[in-house]
Amino acid sequence: KHPMDTGLVKNPKTGKIIPKWIIYKVDIFYDKRLITTCHYGIGISENPFLAFYLKADKNAPLEFVMHDTKGNIYKKSIMINVA
Repeated sequence: KHPMDTGLVKNPKTGKIIPKWIIYKVDIFYDKRLITTCHYGIGISENPFLAFYLKADKNAPLEFVMHDTKGNIYKKSIMINVA
C-alpha cells in the first residue's frame, strides 16, 4: 500500500498542501538480474497495479524494489516455481 500523494491536493482539515509522496521507480529482478525498470509520476493512483510479461524458465525469486520521493525503499520478493 502507498498513498501516492501528488503534491497538488490540500488537506481538508488544515488547508495546507499535502506534500508529494509517490513511488517514482520500480526495479524488477528475476534470479537477481534486473529485467525491467518502471518510472512513475503523479498520475499514478494510490496502491498502483503493475502488470508485465515474464518468461520464467527456472525456479528463481522475483523481486520488486520500489523507491519513493521520501527516500524510502520497499522490497517484495516471491519465489517463482517452474513445473
